[in-house]
Amino acid sequence: MSNRKKSNELLENSPIANIALASKELFHSNFLAWVFGQYPTTLNALLSPAGLDQVQGGEGLDITREEQNLDLVVRIGDDRMLVIENKLKSLPELDQLDRYVKKGNKLGQGRGRIEYVLLTLSAKDYVNHDAENAQWKDVSYMELGEGLDEFMPPDLNTYHRSIVEDYASFVRELSRIADEEIDDVWNRPVSASGESEEQRDWIKQHKLHDLFGKRQGQVVAARVRAELEKKLNVQIEWQLKSPNIKPGQVMVYSAFTNSQPLVGVYCALPTFCWPDEPTTVGVGFQIQGSQFRSFIEWPKPGVLSQKPKDSELSSRAAAIAWELFTHPDCPKSFWSKEESAGRIDQCKFDTRFHYRYETLSKDKATTLTELADEIVRRVEALHADLPKIEGILRSLHGV
Repeated sequence: MSNRKKSNELLENSPIANIALASKELFHSNFLAWVFGQYPTTLNALLSPAGLDQVQGGEGLDITREEQNLDLVVRIGDDRMLVIENKLKSLPELDQLDRYVKKGNKLGQGRGRIEYVLLTLSAKDYVNHDAENAQWKDVSYMELGEGLDEFMPPDLNTYHRSIVEDYASFVRELSRIADEEIDDVWNRPVSASGESEEQRDWIKQHKLHDLFGKRQGQVVAARVRAELEKKLNVQIEWQLKSPNIKPGQVMVYSAFTNSQPLVGVYCALPTFCWPDEPTTVGVGFQIQGSQFRSFIEWPKPGVLSQKPKDSELSSRAAAIAWELFTHPDCPKSFWSKEESAGRIDQCKFDTRFHYRYETLSKDKATTLTELADEIVRRVEALHADLPKIEGILRSLHGV
């Protein structure tokens, strides 16, 4: 039987799979808290692959959820504490792990041992821990599933055993799908056999498209952030809301909207604030589906939301964006004035965000790495041209 046929049977017939896919990480954290609390030796399903000392079952476990925003905190006896960070839907972030170590160390004051386990969907998600968060031990959901099978106590009642076995089988299969079924491609042209369309339909059929789509966006954004930190002499912010970005800052973000992953880079102009009110202007790139967008954004458009006189455009912000895109000195790093197939005139997301886009190749697959490297190349060039864009806006509006 093929792997995909086995997956179909498991995902369609497993009650746990169908319950879990509705709430993702929250379900798994709650379920594991219940299993470990009911049957303490099942905690070894995490401790053993992490290389940590196993529990014998008589120590007594005190388990809390979301204590100080930590997914799971397990106090083992009087002298030991385990912090579990569950990363199913999202990828680990080193700065977040650093913060959680500080929180865990504070919570565990007075205990002889404080240990940290990072639970990830796939072994591919393991991170290179720096010295500050070297305490984290990586365990995949595949290892968790295998460990639950191994460490289920013999006195588990029949009903509970069936639930835990169903869960262990489901998470092993989910981890396998992440490793084997989800490829490193952002946009894959549909082949004559319709293979890529078939994969997309299969992923959607089992309600996995948002899980893996979000992760694709995060993979690209993480690589973009890491590379820009090497190439630009500025701090690269991560996942900030645009109104909180200061002049001169660069911010990388990812999201999952309209059933598609999205990656963006926002470059706040160094000093330029709009004359009507002190609001930073940002330009950058946003990629979603087959669209590679160049945008200008006002996090707080204010009076720029007003419709200009004698113009068909919907707002002053739209008019300013139009002037920038069509200006003879507009840097090609931002938007090339050369017309070609796949280039679209001005679009918008509400008043604050105006963009044009070109279409990624329909004939050639774009891998996640290729896309990230193209974004980095364009942002590096755009960052050098930010003073030119600021100068165009100042000259147009007499600031």
